[in-house]
Amino acid sequence: MKYPIQSAIDDFDSMVRLVAPRVAQKPQYLAVKSGWQEYLMFLEPLVSGRHHFSAEAKDKFWPEAQRTLTSIKDEQVAEKALYFGVMSMSTLVVAKRRNEYRMIDFDELSQLWFSQSLYPIESLRGYGFFDVVNLNGVDALLQGFLRLHVQPLVQSPDKMSDALSHFETQFFSGILLGQIVLYLILRPHYSKHRPSKMQLIRKLLKARLSSDPTATLAGVTPDLVDEQSDQDVLGTPEATAVTIVESYIQMRRLGLLESQILARIENHRSMIGAGAMPSALTLRAYIRYRVSLEYANRAPVSDASLDYSIREALDHFETEE
Repeated sequence: MKYPIQSAIDDFDSMVRLVAPRVAQKPQYLAVKSGWQEYLMFLEPLVSGRHHFSAEAKDKFWPEAQRTLTSIKDEQVAEKALYFGVMSMSTLVVAKRRNEYRMIDFDELSQLWFSQSLYPIESLRGYGFFDVVNLNGVDALLQGFLRLHVQPLVQSPDKMSDALSHFETQFFSGILLGQIVLYLILRPHYSKHRPSKMQLIRKLLKARLSSDPTATLAGVTPDLVDEQSDQDVLGTPEATAVTIVESYIQMRRLGLLESQILARIENHRSMIGAGAMPSALTLRAYIRYRVSLEYANRAPVSDASLDYSIREALDHFETEE
């Protein structure tokens, strides 16, 4: 192991605190960081190359090729680029099931990464990576790595362009490795039938009606939901809750703070109507405020029913990561 894993974590953390200090203070980052020691140990056979290549290739041919192409003699920087890419992926896409990596087939992971890492940016596009991440965040981490850990090592100025290009590719290969891990973790989930957003709303509406004695007395049964048009179903408290959660998850993936997200959603939904926003603003408090406002002329929705809708919607949209 040319580059100790703890050194990789410490060096990456120092870089993040320099180029993205707000990210370094976020609870999500701290939670992800706490699992890196074991996660990087799991990936070490791939990052070090020992899973695919002989000792001679790793210790002789690779360093010689690196020196010829980039004029960099430091043999740790190749592993550093990959580890930094992996940790960048974890930082940019905080996945709910990220700790389930030991359940995946390591040989399949190895084969997929080996076959796709030659053109990592194209491969990442195929996974939809650039559609869900904060592109400014990607660039900040990439440029921080190149500026702090590559440029100072280049000994021949005429090799600078080649060095930056080479290690940019290595960095994105590391991101790709993390992306494939996430894909393999979530694949069993995707292999099951996933309800559409409309099916989710109908399910939640049925659940509320089945537990609402007032609805039962009025003859409004869950079975009637199937007879309602999509337009009618979209005019229910469940649709409001699901739509707000969907927007919330999408913007959270872009790195926005909860207060910023809810302010943007309110700016949009205020066209329907506006009231006094909750002083202690959370996702749940905001959804309760919007449901109470938008359906003031209907029977109130219980806290238990609303909480169930929020939990189900969060689970639905979070697992789309």
